[in-house]
Amino acid sequence: MLSLGAPPSETREMDINDIFIARTKLMIIMAKAYLDGFPLGDLQRRAMLENALHLETDCITVLADLISGPDRFVYKRIGESEFDHKFYWKANLLAVMIKAVGQGYTLKKYQRGEMQDYIDHTCKTLMFRPGDWYFLQVP
Repeated sequence: MLSLGAPPSETREMDINDIFIARTKLMIIMAKAYLDGFPLGDLQRRAMLENALHLETDCITVLADLISGPDRFVYKRIGESEFDHKFYWKANLLAVMIKAVGQGYTLKKYQRGEMQDYIDHTCKTLMFRPGDWYFLQVP
């Protein structure tokens, strides 16, 4: 039998950072689907809006901590990765754009370019390759 995932000795409880990263990756997938012209139904729009609201709140909270702390503009370490204030700014802006799409607004050409830039920066920081979506494809 094929076993996927981490070995039992390396598993742990999910924490708030794991949920943040998972939501960020979901937001990237939603944004790419929008940019690629996939249709958005009511369910997709509500999911985009809900996810974006959570991420926007999380990003603002972390940014407030990073900017107001004694060591301003330092990195936040999550596991093996370090995230700087630029990552949270761009993730927040991406969440705002996704929230607008979820509310039914359409993005203009230059806004789509900005969204793609935010996606690229966020993917680079997370070491997430949107091209590896084979597991999401329906046969």
